Amino acid sequence: MKTKEKLEILRNYYYSTRGKGHTTLMRKGTDNVKDKLVLCYNYQSGEDLRFKNNELISWHGLKKLYGHNKPLAIDNGTMTVILESAIEEIERLEEENIKLRKENG
Repeated sequence: MKTKEKLEILRNYYYSTRGKGHTTLMRKGTDNVKDKLVLCYNYQSGEDLRFKNNELISWHGLKKLYGHNKPLAIDNGTMTVILESAIEEIERLEEENIKLRKENG
């Protein structure tokens, strides 16, 4: 199975199981961890999940991970964004590859 297919399976799983407790599971798994980071789409979504601002890393600010060695939890909403981005990039590269093959005969 190719990586793109694996990513699509994960993406589809997350979309088809919305509201099934992913966030609750992530919250419970992080409740007793004092020194942690949580990757959320943005700071507002992380604050909505009741995480402290100093625990949050935004999808748009990943460079803030440099120098950290704390455990990282990933919000399921952010996971779908990660998966979509990866799939889109693979598709773009596949299309570019096809175009280049046609141009080069």
